[in-house]
Amino acid sequence: MSVARAGRDLVQSQSGENAGQQQDIMGTQVITLLEQLRKAIEASGLTADQKEELQDYLKAAKREAGKESLDKDLIGKNLKNVGETMKNLKETAIAAITSQTAIGKTRRFTINVLPTS
Repeated sequence: MSVARAGRDLVQSQSGENAGQQQDIMGTQVITLLEQLRKAIEASGLTADQKEELQDYLKAAKREAGKESLDKDLIGKNLKNVGETMKNLKETAIAAITSQTAIGKTRRFTINVLPTS
């Protein structure tokens, strides 16, 4: 009976070690991906304030991913904030482009239709 118990304890111990190794691998992979995203943001044409806001969320996610017992929910919340910020920036940019296009069309219409004296 003690052999069976010792075998079971050994299997449980190895399972716990494997789970820890998998979490380390996942954390390392997340850190690598976050670093790639950071570099992409730095290379983008965003303003310094926009970059800083996104970087703040990434730093918090990266810091958490580097911990031994990481909080996946906290990482997820920070990445969600990155996504929402990027979505808002995209919508703002589209609205600005649309507005500029409308202004340009209005000017062309005014020039072509209304006589100038």
